[in-house]
Amino acid sequence: MASRLKSSRFKTGNLRLRVSDSLQELLIGAMIPVGRINESQLAKQLHVSRTPLREALVSLEREGFVMSGGRGFAVPPLREREARGIYPILGALEGLALRSSNNFETAHLKKLRTANRIFHRAAAAPRRAVAADNDFHHLLLANCVNRVLLATIARQKLLVRRYEIIYLKQRRFFERSVLQHAFIIDALEKDDRDQAAKMLEQNWQSALEMLLTSPDWPD
Repeated sequence: MASRLKSSRFKTGNLRLRVSDSLQELLIGAMIPVGRINESQLAKQLHVSRTPLREALVSLEREGFVMSGGRGFAVPPLREREARGIYPILGALEGLALRSSNNFETAHLKKLRTANRIFHRAAAAPRRAVAADNDFHHLLLANCVNRVLLATIARQKLLVRRYEIIYLKQRRFFERSVLQHAFIIDALEKDDRDQAAKMLEQNWQSALEMLLTSPDWPD
């Protein structure tokens, strides 16, 4: 009996994670409108019952994707104050991670340049661009030995994914960001991690500026 119960909990947990992943993708793609969530409709859309849906929403609330109130859950609006708080933090954290990284070998630098080219080619496809930009930053920090710091960065990055899709629609952002990525790689090639970290922090600041001046930024 105990074994069956344990197995049931494991399956339920897996279902909650799958539902949470699906919801996260819908939220990042702005496919669930701002405001109160219609749980019945969303459960039908995802082909699940209300229980795993609510469990997933509770999990996403902890990560900042949704908020709860007296009438259930809601998708919060994009907030300038939140963006101005998160982006500099991420720039500082990634800069710290880069400064505390091991040396970059030639093969690693070559992978970074390839990742930057892939990012540049994704200019016409915002969702693909989000993934390509995240891949570049993940590869950039791969030599960091501070796993606690990397975990903190990963959690904070979840909070900006709803924002990224807005400015990654802009061609002018790509031209600036691709150039900044290239400067970062050049600095690392000279073993100047401090200069690379400063440019990385500027990259996040540029993203914030593009976000807040985007024609798609909500009034």
